[in-house]
Amino acid sequence: MFYPLIKLNFATNIHQTFQKSVRNLSLMEYQSKQILKGEGLKMSEFITIDQVKGYKDFENFLSERYVVKAQVAAGGRGLGYFKDGLKGGVQVTTNKDQARDFIKQMLGHNLITKQTSKNGLRVRTVMVEQAATVSKEAYFSYVLNPQFKDPIMMICPAGGVDVETITKQNPSLMRKIPVDICKGFSYEQAGEYADFFRFKRMNYPQLIDVMQKLWRLFKKYDMMQLEINPLAETNDNKIQILDAKFTIDNNAEFRHKDLFKPDPETHPNELEAVQFGMHYIQLDGNIGCMVNGAGLAMATMDLIKTHGGEPANFLDVSGGVTESGIYNAFKILGKSRQVKVILVNIFGGIVDCAMIAKGIVKATEIIKVPLVVRLEGTHADEAREIIKSAHFPIDSTDSFEQAALKAVVHAKKSSYRKKEDKK
Repeated sequence: MFYPLIKLNFATNIHQTFQKSVRNLSLMEYQSKQILKGEGLKMSEFITIDQVKGYKDFENFLSERYVVKAQVAAGGRGLGYFKDGLKGGVQVTTNKDQARDFIKQMLGHNLITKQTSKNGLRVRTVMVEQAATVSKEAYFSYVLNPQFKDPIMMICPAGGVDVETITKQNPSLMRKIPVDICKGFSYEQAGEYADFFRFKRMNYPQLIDVMQKLWRLFKKYDMMQLEINPLAETNDNKIQILDAKFTIDNNAEFRHKDLFKPDPETHPNELEAVQFGMHYIQLDGNIGCMVNGAGLAMATMDLIKTHGGEPANFLDVSGGVTESGIYNAFKILGKSRQVKVILVNIFGGIVDCAMIAKGIVKATEIIKVPLVVRLEGTHADEAREIIKSAHFPIDSTDSFEQAALKAVVHAKKSSYRKKEDKK
Protein backbone atom coordinates (compact mmCIF):
# COMPACT_ATOMS: atom_id res chain seq x y z
CA MET A 1 0.00 0.00 0.00
CA PHE A 2 1.55 3.28 -1.15
CA TYR A 3 0.93 6.65 0.51
CA PRO A 4 2.37 9.51 -1.57
CA LEU A 5 4.70 11.93 0.14
CA ILE A 6 2.95 15.29 -0.07
CA LYS A 7 3.41 18.69 1.44
CA LEU A 8 0.93 19.25 4.27
CA ASN A 9 0.07 22.74 3.12
CA PHE A 10 -3.68 22.55 3.58
CA ALA A 11 -3.48 20.71 6.89
CA THR A 12 -1.54 23.54 8.49
CA ASN A 13 -4.25 26.00 7.46
CA ILE A 14 -6.96 24.13 9.33
CA HIS A 15 -4.82 22.83 12.21
CA GLN A 16 -5.92 25.58 14.59
CA THR A 17 -9.59 25.14 13.72
CA PHE A 18 -9.39 21.37 14.07
CA GLN A 19 -7.67 21.60 17.44
CA LYS A 20 -10.36 23.91 18.73
CA SER A 21 -13.13 21.69 17.41
CA VAL A 22 -11.72 18.34 18.43
CA ARG A 23 -9.43 18.61 21.39
CA ASN A 24 -9.91 21.79 23.34
CA LEU A 25 -11.77 25.03 23.87
CA SER A 26 -9.75 28.23 23.58
CA LEU A 27 -11.31 31.11 25.48
CA MET A 28 -10.91 34.66 24.30
CA GLU A 29 -9.14 37.16 26.49
CA TYR A 30 -12.28 38.80 27.85
CA GLN A 31 -13.74 35.38 28.76
CA SER A 32 -10.53 34.41 30.56
CA LYS A 33 -10.49 37.73 32.40
CA GLN A 34 -14.10 37.31 33.48
CA ILE A 35 -13.04 34.07 35.18
CA LEU A 36 -9.97 35.73 36.73
CA LYS A 37 -12.03 38.65 37.98
CA GLY A 38 -14.44 36.24 39.65
CA GLU A 39 -11.49 34.76 41.57
CA GLY A 40 -10.40 38.18 42.86
CA LEU A 41 -7.25 38.54 40.75
CA LYS A 42 -6.08 42.07 39.91
CA MET A 43 -6.47 43.50 36.42
CA SER A 44 -7.51 46.72 34.75
CA GLU A 45 -11.18 47.60 34.44
CA PHE A 46 -12.56 46.55 31.06
CA ILE A 47 -15.71 46.43 28.98
CA THR A 48 -16.73 44.56 25.83
CA ILE A 49 -18.45 45.87 22.72
CA ASP A 50 -20.22 43.75 20.13
CA GLN A 51 -22.65 44.40 17.30
CA VAL A 52 -25.65 43.37 19.40
CA LYS A 53 -25.30 45.54 22.49
CA GLY A 54 -23.47 48.36 20.68
CA TYR A 55 -21.46 51.21 22.21
CA LYS A 56 -23.53 52.05 25.30
CA ASP A 57 -21.00 50.72 27.80
CA PHE A 58 -18.15 52.41 25.94
CA GLU A 59 -19.75 55.86 26.14
CA ASN A 60 -19.80 55.55 29.95
CA PHE A 61 -16.26 54.13 30.17
CA LEU A 62 -13.60 56.66 31.19
CA SER A 63 -9.84 56.23 31.14
CA GLU A 64 -6.68 58.30 30.77
CA ARG A 65 -5.45 55.76 28.23
CA TYR A 66 -7.60 53.26 26.34
CA VAL A 67 -6.37 49.83 25.23
CA VAL A 68 -8.56 48.53 22.40
CA LYS A 69 -8.19 44.77 21.77
CA ALA A 70 -9.74 42.64 19.04
CA GLN A 71 -11.09 39.40 20.50
CA VAL A 72 -10.22 36.29 18.47
CA ALA A 73 -9.09 32.82 19.51
CA ALA A 74 -5.53 33.25 18.24
CA GLY A 75 -2.24 34.61 19.49
CA GLY A 76 -0.13 37.35 17.96
CA ARG A 77 -2.96 39.90 17.84
CA GLY A 78 -0.71 42.86 18.54
CA LEU A 79 1.41 42.12 15.46
CA GLY A 80 -1.56 41.14 13.30
CA TYR A 81 -3.36 43.23 10.70
CA PHE A 82 -6.78 43.81 9.14
CA LYS A 83 -7.53 43.65 5.44
CA ASP A 84 -8.99 47.15 5.58
CA GLY A 85 -5.55 48.53 6.45
CA LEU A 86 -5.45 48.77 10.25
CA LYS A 87 -2.15 47.46 11.58
CA GLY A 88 -2.38 45.65 14.92
CA GLY A 89 -5.26 44.01 16.77
CA VAL A 90 -4.23 45.87 19.95
CA GLN A 91 -4.27 49.68 19.93
CA VAL A 92 -3.49 52.22 22.67
CA THR A 93 -4.72 55.82 22.69
CA THR A 94 -5.48 58.68 25.07
CA ASN A 95 -8.24 59.97 22.77
CA LYS A 96 -11.71 58.51 23.24
CA ASP A 97 -12.82 59.41 19.71
CA GLN A 98 -9.79 57.60 18.30
CA ALA A 99 -10.57 54.60 20.51
CA ARG A 100 -14.08 54.56 19.02
CA ASP A 101 -12.58 54.64 15.52
CA PHE A 102 -10.33 51.69 16.37
CA ILE A 103 -13.38 49.72 17.55
CA LYS A 104 -15.19 50.43 14.26
CA GLN A 105 -12.15 49.30 12.25
CA MET A 106 -11.99 46.03 14.20
CA LEU A 107 -15.60 45.00 14.84
CA GLY A 108 -16.95 42.79 12.07
CA HIS A 109 -13.60 42.67 10.24
CA ASN A 110 -11.10 39.82 9.90
CA LEU A 111 -7.86 39.92 11.90
CA ILE A 112 -4.92 38.05 10.39
CA THR A 113 -2.12 36.86 12.67
CA LYS A 114 0.68 34.29 12.50
CA GLN A 115 -1.70 31.79 14.14
CA THR A 116 -4.62 32.20 11.71
CA SER A 117 -5.17 31.27 8.07
CA LYS A 118 -4.58 33.86 5.34
CA ASN A 119 -8.26 34.84 5.67
CA GLY A 120 -7.92 35.57 9.39
CA LEU A 121 -10.66 35.39 12.01
CA ARG A 122 -13.70 37.61 12.20
CA VAL A 123 -13.78 39.96 15.20
CA ARG A 124 -17.24 39.78 16.78
CA THR A 125 -16.22 41.29 20.14
CA VAL A 126 -13.84 44.11 21.04
CA MET A 127 -12.51 44.61 24.56
CA VAL A 128 -11.56 48.06 25.86
CA GLU A 129 -9.60 48.38 29.09
CA GLN A 130 -7.84 51.02 31.12
CA ALA A 131 -4.11 51.04 30.39
CA ALA A 132 -1.89 50.12 33.34
CA THR A 133 1.34 51.95 34.17
CA VAL A 134 3.86 49.12 33.98
CA SER A 135 7.42 49.02 35.28
CA LYS A 136 8.22 45.34 34.45
CA GLU A 137 6.63 42.58 32.37
CA ALA A 138 7.08 38.81 32.60
CA TYR A 139 5.61 35.64 31.11
CA PHE A 140 3.83 32.94 33.16
CA SER A 141 1.86 29.82 32.29
CA TYR A 142 0.76 26.35 33.34
CA VAL A 143 0.74 23.80 30.52
CA LEU A 144 -0.05 20.08 30.34
CA ASN A 145 3.03 18.38 28.91
CA PRO A 146 3.15 14.62 28.12
CA GLN A 147 6.94 14.68 28.33
CA PHE A 148 6.81 15.38 32.08
CA LYS A 149 3.61 13.35 32.73
CA ASP A 150 2.47 16.31 34.84
CA PRO A 151 1.72 19.99 34.25
CA ILE A 152 4.67 22.32 33.95
CA MET A 153 5.01 25.87 35.17
CA MET A 154 6.71 28.14 32.65
CA ILE A 155 8.31 31.42 33.77
CA CYS A 156 10.25 33.99 31.79
CA PRO A 157 11.48 37.37 33.15
CA ALA A 158 10.54 38.89 29.77
CA GLY A 159 6.97 39.16 28.54
CA GLY A 160 4.75 40.73 25.90
CA VAL A 161 4.53 40.32 22.12
CA ASP A 162 8.27 39.66 21.69
CA VAL A 163 8.59 36.86 24.24
CA GLU A 164 8.82 34.12 21.58
CA THR A 165 11.64 35.93 19.79
CA ILE A 166 13.46 36.64 23.06
CA THR A 167 13.31 33.05 24.29
CA LYS A 168 14.31 31.70 20.89
CA GLN A 169 17.43 33.84 20.98
CA ASN A 170 18.07 32.99 24.64
CA PRO A 171 16.29 29.71 25.58
CA SER A 172 17.73 29.73 29.12
CA LEU A 173 15.38 32.60 30.02
CA MET A 174 12.37 30.27 29.92
CA ARG A 175 12.23 28.13 33.08
CA LYS A 176 10.13 24.93 32.92
CA ILE A 177 9.20 23.46 36.29
CA PRO A 178 7.19 20.20 36.61
CA VAL A 179 4.31 20.47 39.10
CA ASP A 180 2.73 17.46 40.79
CA ILE A 181 -0.92 17.50 39.70
CA CYS A 182 -2.04 16.15 43.09
CA LYS A 183 0.29 17.96 45.49
CA GLY A 184 0.81 21.23 43.67
CA PHE A 185 3.52 23.34 45.25
CA SER A 186 4.06 24.90 48.67
CA TYR A 187 4.30 28.56 49.63
CA GLU A 188 8.03 28.08 50.21
CA GLN A 189 8.53 26.58 46.74
CA ALA A 190 6.55 29.43 45.20
CA GLY A 191 8.91 31.84 46.94
CA GLU A 192 11.86 30.19 45.19
CA TYR A 193 10.09 30.36 41.82
CA ALA A 194 9.30 34.04 42.39
CA ASP A 195 12.99 34.84 41.93
CA PHE A 196 12.68 33.88 38.25
CA PHE A 197 10.36 36.83 37.53
CA ARG A 198 12.97 39.41 38.68
CA PHE A 199 10.26 41.56 40.24
CA LYS A 200 10.89 43.62 43.36
CA ARG A 201 11.25 41.42 46.43
CA MET A 202 8.73 43.55 48.31
CA ASN A 203 6.08 42.33 45.81
CA TYR A 204 6.78 38.61 46.30
CA PRO A 205 3.80 37.98 48.65
CA GLN A 206 1.43 39.33 45.98
CA LEU A 207 3.21 37.33 43.28
CA ILE A 208 3.03 34.06 45.24
CA ASP A 209 -0.67 34.64 45.91
CA VAL A 210 -1.27 35.09 42.16
CA MET A 211 0.70 31.93 41.29
CA GLN A 212 -1.29 29.83 43.76
CA LYS A 213 -4.68 31.24 42.71
CA LEU A 214 -3.85 30.55 39.08
CA TRP A 215 -2.85 26.97 39.95
CA ARG A 216 -6.24 26.42 41.59
CA LEU A 217 -7.95 27.83 38.49
CA PHE A 218 -5.88 25.59 36.24
CA LYS A 219 -7.18 22.50 38.02
CA LYS A 220 -10.72 23.77 38.65
CA TYR A 221 -11.37 24.41 34.95
CA ASP A 222 -9.55 21.32 33.61
CA MET A 223 -7.17 23.45 31.59
CA MET A 224 -4.61 22.29 29.10
CA GLN A 225 -3.04 25.74 29.12
CA LEU A 226 -3.28 28.81 31.34
CA GLU A 227 -1.15 31.59 29.92
CA ILE A 228 -0.60 35.05 31.39
CA ASN A 229 1.37 37.25 29.01
CA PRO A 230 2.29 39.66 30.26
CA LEU A 231 2.11 39.39 34.02
CA ALA A 232 3.09 42.90 35.11
CA GLU A 233 4.56 44.77 38.02
CA THR A 234 3.03 48.26 38.00
CA ASN A 235 4.53 51.59 39.02
CA ASP A 236 2.49 51.51 42.22
CA ASN A 237 3.88 48.06 43.13
CA LYS A 238 0.89 45.91 42.20
CA ILE A 239 1.11 42.53 40.47
CA GLN A 240 -1.41 42.72 37.66
CA ILE A 241 -2.61 40.49 34.82
CA LEU A 242 -2.50 42.34 31.48
CA ASP A 243 -3.46 39.51 29.12
CA ALA A 244 -4.74 35.97 29.61
CA LYS A 245 -5.41 32.93 27.45
CA PHE A 246 -7.12 29.76 28.74
CA THR A 247 -7.49 26.45 26.90
CA ILE A 248 -9.88 23.88 28.38
CA ASP A 249 -9.88 20.13 27.67
CA ASN A 250 -12.88 19.05 25.60
CA ASN A 251 -13.21 15.94 27.78
CA ALA A 252 -14.30 18.23 30.64
CA GLU A 253 -17.20 19.76 28.70
CA PHE A 254 -19.76 18.10 30.98
CA ARG A 255 -18.30 20.07 33.92
CA HIS A 256 -18.22 23.44 32.15
CA LYS A 257 -21.30 23.53 29.94
CA ASP A 258 -21.64 27.31 30.31
CA LEU A 259 -18.22 27.77 28.65
CA PHE A 260 -18.86 25.25 25.87
CA LYS A 261 -21.93 26.96 24.45
CA PRO A 262 -21.88 26.79 20.62
CA ASP A 263 -20.49 29.78 18.79
CA PRO A 264 -23.47 31.68 17.33
CA GLU A 265 -21.82 31.56 13.91
CA THR A 266 -20.98 27.85 14.00
CA HIS A 267 -22.11 26.13 10.81
CA PRO A 268 -25.28 23.98 11.40
CA ASN A 269 -23.53 20.93 9.93
CA GLU A 270 -20.81 21.21 12.59
CA LEU A 271 -23.41 21.23 15.36
CA GLU A 272 -25.24 18.26 13.88
CA ALA A 273 -22.04 16.24 13.46
CA VAL A 274 -21.21 16.67 17.16
CA GLN A 275 -24.52 14.97 18.05
CA PHE A 276 -23.33 11.84 16.23
CA GLY A 277 -19.81 11.90 17.69
CA MET A 278 -18.21 13.24 14.50
CA HIS A 279 -15.98 16.23 13.85
CA TYR A 280 -16.95 18.50 10.97
CA ILE A 281 -15.46 21.76 9.71
CA GLN A 282 -17.09 23.69 6.87
CA LEU A 283 -14.72 24.78 4.08
CA ASP A 284 -15.09 26.59 0.75
CA GLY A 285 -14.51 23.89 -1.89
CA ASN A 286 -16.80 21.44 -3.70
CA ILE A 287 -15.41 17.98 -2.79
CA GLY A 288 -17.12 16.48 0.24
CA CYS A 289 -14.68 14.44 2.34
CA MET A 290 -15.54 11.57 4.70
CA VAL A 291 -12.60 9.92 6.48
CA ASN A 292 -11.73 8.27 9.78
CA GLY A 293 -8.96 9.90 11.76
CA ALA A 294 -7.67 13.46 11.79
CA GLY A 295 -4.33 12.62 10.20
CA LEU A 296 -5.93 10.79 7.28
CA ALA A 297 -8.44 13.64 6.91
CA MET A 298 -5.74 16.27 6.55
CA ALA A 299 -3.63 14.08 4.25
CA THR A 300 -6.69 13.46 2.06
CA MET A 301 -7.44 17.15 1.77
CA ASP A 302 -3.81 17.94 1.00
CA LEU A 303 -3.82 15.37 -1.81
CA ILE A 304 -7.03 16.87 -3.21
CA LYS A 305 -5.31 20.27 -3.21
CA THR A 306 -2.22 18.78 -4.85
CA HIS A 307 -4.37 17.60 -7.78
CA GLY A 308 -6.04 21.00 -8.14
CA GLY A 309 -9.25 20.39 -6.20
CA GLU A 310 -10.84 22.12 -3.23
CA PRO A 311 -12.25 20.28 -0.19
CA ALA A 312 -15.76 21.32 0.84
CA ASN A 313 -15.38 20.15 4.40
CA PHE A 314 -13.38 18.26 6.99
CA LEU A 315 -15.46 15.31 8.28
CA ASP A 316 -13.84 12.78 10.61
CA VAL A 317 -16.31 9.99 11.42
CA SER A 318 -13.84 8.64 14.05
CA GLY A 319 -12.87 5.09 14.94
CA GLY A 320 -16.11 4.24 16.72
CA VAL A 321 -18.41 4.95 13.79
CA THR A 322 -21.36 2.61 13.13
CA GLU A 323 -23.36 1.74 10.02
CA SER A 324 -26.06 4.24 11.02
CA GLY A 325 -23.31 6.80 11.69
CA ILE A 326 -22.13 6.48 8.07
CA TYR A 327 -25.71 7.06 6.90
CA ASN A 328 -25.97 10.19 9.06
CA ALA A 329 -22.62 11.41 7.78
CA PHE A 330 -23.93 11.29 4.21
CA LYS A 331 -27.05 13.18 5.31
CA ILE A 332 -24.84 15.95 6.71
CA LEU A 333 -22.69 16.10 3.56
CA GLY A 334 -25.80 16.16 1.38
CA LYS A 335 -27.00 19.37 3.00
CA SER A 336 -24.17 21.37 1.44
CA ARG A 337 -25.31 22.58 -1.97
CA GLN A 338 -21.70 23.35 -2.91
CA VAL A 339 -20.73 19.65 -2.84
CA LYS A 340 -20.32 18.24 -6.37
CA VAL A 341 -18.75 14.91 -5.43
CA ILE A 342 -18.19 12.94 -2.23
CA LEU A 343 -14.88 11.18 -1.50
CA VAL A 344 -14.90 8.44 1.14
CA ASN A 345 -11.40 7.46 2.28
CA ILE A 346 -11.42 4.92 5.12
CA PHE A 347 -8.54 2.96 6.58
CA GLY A 348 -9.96 0.11 8.63
CA GLY A 349 -7.99 -0.61 11.75
CA ILE A 350 -10.48 -0.57 14.57
CA VAL A 351 -13.16 0.18 11.97
CA ASP A 352 -14.55 -2.74 9.95
CA CYS A 353 -14.53 -1.82 6.25
CA ALA A 354 -17.38 -4.25 5.55
CA MET A 355 -19.57 -2.40 8.02
CA ILE A 356 -18.59 0.90 6.40
CA ALA A 357 -19.48 -0.52 2.97
CA LYS A 358 -22.94 -1.56 4.19
CA GLY A 359 -23.50 1.95 5.51
CA ILE A 360 -22.42 3.42 2.17
CA VAL A 361 -24.75 1.15 0.17
CA LYS A 362 -27.67 2.04 2.43
CA ALA A 363 -26.87 5.75 2.09
CA THR A 364 -26.93 5.63 -1.72
CA GLU A 365 -30.69 6.19 -1.48
CA ILE A 366 -29.96 9.78 -0.34
CA ILE A 367 -26.77 10.49 -2.30
CA LYS A 368 -27.30 12.98 -5.14
CA VAL A 369 -23.75 13.48 -6.43
CA PRO A 370 -20.99 11.22 -7.78
CA LEU A 371 -19.34 9.06 -5.15
CA VAL A 372 -15.68 7.97 -4.97
CA VAL A 373 -14.80 5.31 -2.39
CA ARG A 374 -11.49 3.94 -1.15
CA LEU A 375 -11.62 1.30 1.60
CA GLU A 376 -8.42 -0.29 2.90
CA GLY A 377 -7.71 -2.45 5.96
CA THR A 378 -9.90 -4.78 8.01
CA HIS A 379 -12.23 -6.86 5.78
CA ALA A 380 -11.45 -4.61 2.81
CA ASP A 381 -11.99 -7.42 0.24
CA GLU A 382 -15.45 -8.15 1.64
CA ALA A 383 -16.18 -4.43 1.61
CA ARG A 384 -15.30 -4.13 -2.08
CA GLU A 385 -17.74 -6.93 -2.94
CA ILE A 386 -20.47 -5.15 -1.00
CA ILE A 387 -19.72 -1.90 -2.87
CA LYS A 388 -20.02 -3.75 -6.20
CA SER A 389 -23.53 -4.87 -5.25
CA ALA A 390 -24.80 -1.30 -4.95
CA HIS A 391 -27.40 -0.10 -7.46
CA PHE A 392 -25.78 3.34 -7.38
CA PRO A 393 -22.72 4.01 -9.59
CA ILE A 394 -19.81 4.09 -7.12
CA ASP A 395 -16.34 4.89 -8.42
CA SER A 396 -14.23 2.53 -6.29
CA THR A 397 -10.43 2.34 -6.10
CA ASP A 398 -7.74 0.81 -3.90
CA SER A 399 -5.35 3.72 -4.41
CA PHE A 400 -5.24 6.73 -2.09
CA GLU A 401 -3.89 8.99 -4.82
CA GLN A 402 -6.30 7.70 -7.48
CA ALA A 403 -9.24 8.31 -5.13
CA ALA A 404 -8.26 11.96 -4.70
CA LEU A 405 -7.62 12.37 -8.43
CA LYS A 406 -10.96 10.80 -9.38
CA ALA A 407 -12.77 13.12 -6.96
CA VAL A 408 -11.09 16.17 -8.50
CA VAL A 409 -12.00 15.04 -12.03
CA HIS A 410 -15.65 14.49 -11.06
CA ALA A 411 -15.82 17.89 -9.36
CA LYS A 412 -14.39 19.71 -12.37
CA LYS A 413 -16.60 18.15 -15.03
CA SER A 414 -19.81 17.58 -13.12
CA SER A 415 -22.66 19.71 -11.90
CA TYR A 416 -24.74 16.55 -11.67
CA ARG A 417 -27.42 16.12 -9.07
CA LYS A 418 -30.47 13.85 -9.21
CA LYS A 419 -33.30 15.21 -11.32
CA GLU A 420 -35.68 15.50 -8.39
CA ASP A 421 -33.18 17.78 -6.67
CA LYS A 422 -33.12 20.26 -9.56
CA LYS A 423 -35.55 23.14 -9.60
